[in-house]
Amino acid sequence: DASCYFPFEFQGGYITQNTVTPEGAVRYSRINITENAIPLWGMCHKRRDNNVILMTASEEASCYRCFHLKLVSKNVLRVLAADKDYLSKCHTNEEKALASCLTDEDLLNEAKNTEIILYKFHEWDGAEVRQEYCPIHGRYRMTYSVDSSDTTDGIECDSVESEVDNCPSGSALNLRFRNCAFPDREVTFECLGHWRGFGNRNYLALLSTGNESHLGPKYRCATYTENPKTGEIEISFSRDSTCRAIERQYVRHPNSRYTNGNGIGSEYHHEVLTLRPIPLEFGPVTQYCR
Repeated sequence: DASCYFPFEFQGGYITQNTVTPEGAVRYSRINITENAIPLWGMCHKRRDNNVILMTASEEASCYRCFHLKLVSKNVLRVLAADKDYLSKCHTNEEKALASCLTDEDLLNEAKNTEIILYKFHEWDGAEVRQEYCPIHGRYRMTYSVDSSDTTDGIECDSVESEVDNCPSGSALNLRFRNCAFPDREVTFECLGHWRGFGNRNYLALLSTGNESHLGPKYRCATYTENPKTGEIEISFSRDSTCRAIERQYVRHPNSRYTNGNGIGSEYHHEVLTLRPIPLEFGPVTQYCR
C-alpha cells in the first residue's frame, strides 16, 4: 500500500528490551523505523488511526500483524500488541489482521495487551536525539530504597547528605549518594521524556549515563507523584526497562527460581526515590539552581 508510511516523528533508531537474564540484567536490541517499514517486524501495509498493519512476505506466504503505536513523548514510542509472542504469530490476510487489532477496551486492560517500550537514540537523519526537560526542577535531599525478590537484603539510603538536582542543563537528574549502606556514588539520568499514561499516572523515561555507575538497567521507566503542599516527589522505578514492572507482584516462567514448584511466582520489586525540596536561604521554597 503506497499510502502507508510513518511520520518523521516516528522515524529513527530505537533501543528496546529484549530479554532479562536470570540475574536480572537487561539485554537490549535495536529497532529502526524507516519511512515505510519497521525492519524485523514488517512493511507498513495499512494505517488506521494509531493501529498499523505490518506485512512480511516470503515466497510461500504473506504474514500480517497489527500493532498499536503511540508516541507518548518525543523520544519514547509505546507499542501495544495483542499477543506476547507478537513476532511468531501472524495472520494470513489483511482482514484477519485488522480484526485482531486491539479494541479501545483492550487498550485499557493490561491483561489483554503486551507493551513494548521503544527508546529513541537517533533521529531519522542520524542526528542524536535531544533530551527533554525533566519535570523535576531544583535541588532536593533524597532517600532511596529497594525491596525486591531479586535481593535478599533490602537496599536503603536515608542519609541526609544525599542530594539530587537538575543543574545546570535542566534535562538531567544528578544523584549523589552519600553515607548510604553502599559506597558513595554519583548517578546521572538523562530525561528522555515524560507523559500522562495508564490510570492517569505520570510516567518518566530515563537513560542512565556513564559506564560505571548505573542504578538498575541503563534505560528506566518510572512513575512519579508530587505532593503539592510539601513539594515532595516520589519516583517509583520499574524493575526492568518496561513500564509494566512498577510496584507489583508478577509471575514469571514456571521454571523461575521464584516459583514454589507449582508455577506460582512471588516476584516483587519496590524501588522508590523520595525527594524533599531543599529550602533556599532566601525567598520562597521554589527551587532554583545556584
